[in-house]
Amino acid sequence: MLEKFQTTYATQIWVKYTTCLGVFFAGILLFWISSGFPPHAWRFLLQTLPLIPRLWMLKGPSILLPLAALIMLSFTLLFFWMVLATVIIWIVKEQRNYLLERQRFEASLQKAESLAANDLVYQQSWQQPIVAAPRVAGQSQHQERLSSASSVATLEPLPPKWHEEPTMVLPLNRQTTTETIKPLAEKQYTLSIGTGLDAGIKRKDKPNEDRLLAIQGTLANDTCPQPFGLFVIADGIGGHANGQEASRLAIQHIRDVVIPALLSDVKINEEQSAELLLDAIQEANNSLCQYNQMYKSDIGTTVTAALVVGKTISIANVGDSRTYSYTSASGLKKLTRDHSLVARLVENGAISADDVYTHPRRNEIYRSLGHKTSLDVDMFTHPLTAETTLLLCSDGLWEMVRDPVIQEILSAELPDATKASEALVQAALNGGGQDNISVIVVNVS
Repeated sequence: MLEKFQTTYATQIWVKYTTCLGVFFAGILLFWISSGFPPHAWRFLLQTLPLIPRLWMLKGPSILLPLAALIMLSFTLLFFWMVLATVIIWIVKEQRNYLLERQRFEASLQKAESLAANDLVYQQSWQQPIVAAPRVAGQSQHQERLSSASSVATLEPLPPKWHEEPTMVLPLNRQTTTETIKPLAEKQYTLSIGTGLDAGIKRKDKPNEDRLLAIQGTLANDTCPQPFGLFVIADGIGGHANGQEASRLAIQHIRDVVIPALLSDVKINEEQSAELLLDAIQEANNSLCQYNQMYKSDIGTTVTAALVVGKTISIANVGDSRTYSYTSASGLKKLTRDHSLVARLVENGAISADDVYTHPRRNEIYRSLGHKTSLDVDMFTHPLTAETTLLLCSDGLWEMVRDPVIQEILSAELPDATKASEALVQAALNGGGQDNISVIVVNVS
């Protein structure tokens, strides 16, 4: 119960104010009952103790009952004053820890941004802006508002070694018949989904800060049905209950933007799906920023997301949650880039790649939802191909299970996505389970 109160105290600003006011009035009441400080009963007891021999000679055993009552009253007041002092000390320590944690986070953020500003060569090779996808004709006012909020954002190119294959135009033989020639139906891929979510071993008795979303379906249109899928993992930041609320809000807003747009009468083509996912993440970020401003809080979350529409995969990433691709031919490849302090240190040659897993500041990230209204999102698209598997996960998986082991598990369990996700979660638990674990496996066939 005490732990639950501590979590609520750290999460809700009104609980802090209520607690402080309660302690203040309790102190005034105790001061009045005690007739000042030190309490009158203590002073009277100290004056009485030297006189006990004389009182015994005069009154005899009759002094025992009043003396016992005086001693009991003194110890009762001592108990309440100690409780009050303990609560005051706890409140001061909580506030001090909050301020120190905020200062450490801001210092780490400034350091990481400084490293990012100096790393121009890497940024130019990875992030070259391209033209944003065209606007969907006939968008609703809600969609227009979301898009305008992120109109300065651009879609980034594919990572190295990935490319979009151009559409091949096949020549048609002339027909002498008068019958209408019906186009051949395009081959459609199917998605098999496996998910895994576990609080981990170390945090099994605390709120789970990870959240995931996996939705798939079919979009009906005038030509042929298109498969779609929305897959999101969010790892909350800000303390157990705070992180839980942050990841929940992010998942909720991304879902509430993407799914209605896909199911509306306005057709979303494969190119515009990337812009839709970007709008959704910007909307989630704006919501978390408003929450922090309203409740004087400091919650945030990472997000890694994949939106499949037709034969295109749009991938977005903020923070240190990851998206991988796997094929039997090319193995496991990390598609996203970690926005963490240790990742910057690796990029600048300050530490080795293996040091990421043991570095004391490995959990510090410099980019997340909820901390800035202007959010940079790593984003790119990739054509959907058969026999490809997407893996989305939080750091609770990849910190406990190295990439070669992840590849071995996928190779052994696929094409069964459910077994693959279960095996990955179990491997993270076997590796120590130091953090919350969330996994989404999407197998394309």
